[in-house]
Amino acid sequence: MVSIVGLFGFLEYDKDGYNKFGYNILGYDKNGYDVQGYDVNGFNKNEYHVNGTKYDYSGYNKNGFDKNGYDMIGYDKYGRDMNGYDKSGFNIYRYHKNGTQYDNCGFNIYGYHKNGTEYDENGYDKNGLYKGGIDKSGYDISGYDKNGYDQRGFDRAGMYRGFDKYGIFRRKSKYDSNGYDKDGFDIDGYDINGYDKNGYDKYGFNKNQYHKNGTNYNNYGYDVNGYDIHGFDKNGYNKDGYDKDSYDRRGYDKNGFNRTGYDKKGIQYDKNGYDKYGYDRSGYDRSGYDKSGYDKNGYAKSGYDKYGYDKSGYNKEGYNIEGFNKNGYHKNSTKFDNNGYNKYGYDKTGFNKNAYHINGTKYDASGLNINGYDINGYDINGYNKSGYSKDGFDKNGYHINGTKYDDNGYNKSGYSKDGFDKNGYHINGTKHDSNGYDKNGYDKDGYHINGYDKSGYDKEGYDKNGYDKSGYDKRGYDKSAYDKSGYHITGYDRSGYDKNGYNKFGFDKNEFDKNGDHRNGTEYDEKGYDKNGFNIDGFSRYGDYKNGTKYDDNGFNQYGYNREGYNKKGYNTDGININGTYFDDEGFAIDGYNRKGINREGFNRGGYDNEGYDKDGFDKFGYNKSEIDREGFNRDGYDKEGFNRDGFNEYGIDREGYDTEGYNYSDGYNRKGYGRDGYNKEGYDIEGYNIVGYDKEGIDRTGYDKEGYDIRGFDENGFDMEGYNIKGEFNEYIDSYLNRNKEIKKQTTDLIYTVDYKDIMLYVNKTIKFIGQGDYEDASTNLRKASEVLVYVILNKYNAPPKIKNSDLFSKLNHIKRNELLNKNDIDILHNVREIGNKGAHPSETRPITKKENELLLSEFKKVFKNWINKVS
Repeated sequence: MVSIVGLFGFLEYDKDGYNKFGYNILGYDKNGYDVQGYDVNGFNKNEYHVNGTKYDYSGYNKNGFDKNGYDMIGYDKYGRDMNGYDKSGFNIYRYHKNGTQYDNCGFNIYGYHKNGTEYDENGYDKNGLYKGGIDKSGYDISGYDKNGYDQRGFDRAGMYRGFDKYGIFRRKSKYDSNGYDKDGFDIDGYDINGYDKNGYDKYGFNKNQYHKNGTNYNNYGYDVNGYDIHGFDKNGYNKDGYDKDSYDRRGYDKNGFNRTGYDKKGIQYDKNGYDKYGYDRSGYDRSGYDKSGYDKNGYAKSGYDKYGYDKSGYNKEGYNIEGFNKNGYHKNSTKFDNNGYNKYGYDKTGFNKNAYHINGTKYDASGLNINGYDINGYDINGYNKSGYSKDGFDKNGYHINGTKYDDNGYNKSGYSKDGFDKNGYHINGTKHDSNGYDKNGYDKDGYHINGYDKSGYDKEGYDKNGYDKSGYDKRGYDKSAYDKSGYHITGYDRSGYDKNGYNKFGFDKNEFDKNGDHRNGTEYDEKGYDKNGFNIDGFSRYGDYKNGTKYDDNGFNQYGYNREGYNKKGYNTDGININGTYFDDEGFAIDGYNRKGINREGFNRGGYDNEGYDKDGFDKFGYNKSEIDREGFNRDGYDKEGFNRDGFNEYGIDREGYDTEGYNYSDGYNRKGYGRDGYNKEGYDIEGYNIVGYDKEGIDRTGYDKEGYDIRGFDENGFDMEGYNIKGEFNEYIDSYLNRNKEIKKQTTDLIYTVDYKDIMLYVNKTIKFIGQGDYEDASTNLRKASEVLVYVILNKYNAPPKIKNSDLFSKLNHIKRNELLNKNDIDILHNVREIGNKGAHPSETRPITKKENELLLSEFKKVFKNWINKVS
């Protein structure tokens, strides 16, 4: 028993460390729970935390998973993250998160490298361990090197490099298994790098290549690399391997010759480079001629080359290769060859074959080229190759535009159709034609042939529109049909009034008609004055009464005051009553309120009685004695039926049972029968289509069903559900697939244009359609069908036995694998397609097929299909 005395008194612990109550010194029992029933992480046996929930303050349960089922580093209980990848980055379909079946180091989920072994090109496995179980740093999977030490120098027993504190190794020796003592020196006193305690190696040199004697050379005269002061070792060779005579250990100098003068190849060339037959390496003798008798320049001793020409280029008959002799005469006895060129390559006109003249340019002394055209492309007569002059006219006077006049309207002689040149002179020598008009059509008086001068007016002073310079026509109206007095041809001025002051509606400017009635239907305008300018009280705008004075017949002016300054109620402008006070005999002032501020009806100036209500019975807040406002709502904003001004009750529901967004609170549909998602109870939108775009008959907006076929059973490209066109042909269907998949080599048409290949393409296209519609189960099922047909094609190609052909897909794939009919990667892909097809046929709610899985396997399958066609075609 162990006794411990502490702050809590004398406690005894058994050999396992538990007291008589069953708790250790830390306060936990053998099951790891404290006296309150919680473990070290705060959870009890029922997996509840001390905080009362099943999750600790960080959001993790007793097993270390959050509410979504993931641990602190993001993995679920199966070791996969939220994207379905394990800690190595692979999903259940053996695909890595990089999109391939291999991780970034080239290993698959089973630990095999792309090269087919368990090791990469450098010999390391998936865990980074070498073939012997050692990683690149020399440590095994447990973290220990070949000597049993970890990276800190401790062995598995926790001893530093195997030595105890006295320097004794675990085997009772002062030296470890490698022969080094605690300080790292062997029995001869040298460390692992070969240096003693003083830093010298067994030859007496230190790391800086200095010897114990204080020089760079030992007592025998050699440095740390074994060379003397002249650079030669003890055998007499320098660093480059040559002796003092410049021969290497094999006896050859730097040029490859031995001491007898022959090279390494065994071909016996002497020091002068000639073999025993007298020829050098280039095949020439000492006289400079090869075995055929020609020198390096190709000439024999006779002075002629193998074609019969001497160094000057002439043969024995005296002619060069072009057929000319030294005097420039050709074999044909003239100075020009049969093509018309002389010895120097020029013809009789002085041009050579490259169209250069003897003067060194492409033009002769006349400025013409070999074809007779100058630098601008015109011949000696001024015409180009097309027969046109610089002005664009041919010899017959026709312009390049097809007429006898250029684009500016002048003929070959420079005259227009009217007979004028560019300077305005007529063909008759004057500036006017026979009719007296100049180039621009004006006569001597300045009038154009159309009768108008340059300002646009005729001899009477009117322009072509019939208006004079003042803008009036012959009738006296301007362009807007107004005369000089400002009246329109209709009889109204610009303000719309006739000469009598009335507009077309019969009203004057003050809007009174001839009878004195205003357009508002009364005798008075909006300000209260009649046609003569008097209001209903008989006063004008200026305060004059009809009687010609400032006061009416009762003696009051327009403001209601008499000559003494009092109004009809007896008050002057200062508010003083005729009795001399501010109040009349009843006690009310000019504004109708008594001294207490109450009017005759009992209301104050604010409009409220002594109870605080106005004449309509509402207080200053707008509520009556029943707490209801003028519109019938209480202070909370609800009417007697419980609805607010917007027609909703306190729950946001109107009288008809609809919420503020217009949806019925009981079933969630609006008045038209559609829910918030836009669909009715049957699942169709206002246009009659469901969420995936199909109507009740299963037809989409473009007239095609879920699988992409119209009511007749044809898709948008004219193919039926089996890939045939209306004529019963399927080649066109295959062509459409190949056109979309250019990577497939269409070499053997007999192979590709079969029903089986058509069916594979058909199922691939259906897979694509279902993925696009979000129907991933049907997509995976059709991809499996494509795979099954392809497997059938492969087995058929290699004449597999009936037993195999009639077996299940798994057995068929294993047969293909055993017989190596496809590569391993393609077989793995087909297996993956088989598995996802099984899931499509038997969907799971807990692990549904995803779009990404379908798209990935579809892409991989298409590669397998492509590889197969390219292989067998």
